[in-house]
Amino acid sequence: MSQRRKNFRFSFLMTGGLVVVWLLLVGEFTFGALVFGVAVAVGVQLVFPMPEIPQMARMRPLQTLWLILATLWGLVRASVIVSYQVLAWWRPTTNSIIAVDLRSSDSFTSTLTAVLVTLVPGSVVLELRGGRALVHVFDTPDEDAVEAARQNVLAQERLALLAFGTKEEVERLRQERRQRLNGKGRTQ
Repeated sequence: MSQRRKNFRFSFLMTGGLVVVWLLLVGEFTFGALVFGVAVAVGVQLVFPMPEIPQMARMRPLQTLWLILATLWGLVRASVIVSYQVLAWWRPTTNSIIAVDLRSSDSFTSTLTAVLVTLVPGSVVLELRGGRALVHVFDTPDEDAVEAARQNVLAQERLALLAFGTKEEVERLRQERRQRLNGKGRTQ
């Protein structure tokens, strides 16, 4: 039991989330339900301690909020687009399976990127291995659409790296952006 106590980490965020779930399950907001919900939340954290996730220690709150907002916007936008494409029965759709080389080979960031890509309608990550994602994309009639889908996956990864990446990865992203902006400035 002493080993379990050493591994116990209390999280206010986890407790708050579990209390909200408890109150939703109970279906009423009373003082007793709130107190019992807190007790259940602490008990769950004691009995089922979460593994240590080093990436959570370097979470950047503003970038995480931006990641959430961008994902919600992507959900709404993609839902409308995919709905139109499905209902446009007169227009045939061409689907593609594309390989996207990710910037990071970190399993946490790669998995988060895969979840974000799959969450948005119109794309599903089929395989994730060795820093490469194999993605099924809905409605890619030409090479421009395929490239746009590839850039969308990289944009999702960029958001994940900005929120949870190492300092080196974030700096590399900033350098890429500066180079892109400098390159665009020279060509115009």
